Amino acid sequence: MSSGQYIRRYYGVAVRRGMEITFDGKPARIVGYRGQYLRVRTPEYTRPVSIHPTWHVVYPPLPEPATPRGWCNWCGEDRALNSDGTVRAHGFPGLWHGEVIPCQGAGEPPTHPVRHRTHPGQDTP
Repeated sequence: MSSGQYIRRYYGVAVRRGMEITFDGKPARIVGYRGQYLRVRTPEYTRPVSIHPTWHVVYPPLPEPATPRGWCNWCGEDRALNSDGTVRAHGFPGLWHGEVIPCQGAGEPPTHPVRHRTHPGQDTP
């Protein structure tokens, strides 16, 4: 799991690189991640600084995903949900051409719901 995925999942905030945020009342841009912290560039600092994702940070409003989404309990990825609230069937590429290994978390309830669309294309199943 990447640092961005961890921040989105653990803190429940919609973050992505390049996002314009307000930090401590001033405009800032997310330029990366360092562990559980955001790396942001602000006009007052010459270099990016590390900040906590929930400390004095205001995120812009984002649209809700078109299909309900949640974190798969088995693989830890953001996946689309079925109408009954369980994770849709998904898999991973295998060693052989065209082989797909099904994830064991399909059909199970998600660990956390995803409330914001943070990446383009996430609104499709």
